[in-house]
Amino acid sequence: MGKRINISESDVKNHASEITNGASQMEKTNVVTIDDESTIAGNVISQNAYEACGQALAKLIEALRVEASKIEGLGDDFRQMDEELALLVKLVSE
Repeated sequence: MGKRINISESDVKNHASEITNGASQMEKTNVVTIDDESTIAGNVISQNAYEACGQALAKLIEALRVEASKIEGLGDDFRQMDEELALLVKLVSE
């Protein structure tokens, strides 16, 4: 017979929670002062890069939250399948 696969529901939930919490701790820090008076071309480029990084960070945070939710959902799916298979084996064994 094959090896038994043990999936810890608490570990799955803890890992999903850790990912969600980690994503929540990521945040864009505001620049204290933004030079909007100078005409140096680098200022506009750096401001655009700063905004692009902020948008990328927001997308990363959302992606992490979605993946954490998927991990938790897979844990629930495995638990449900395990219960259904256990019932099936019980019915076949009788």
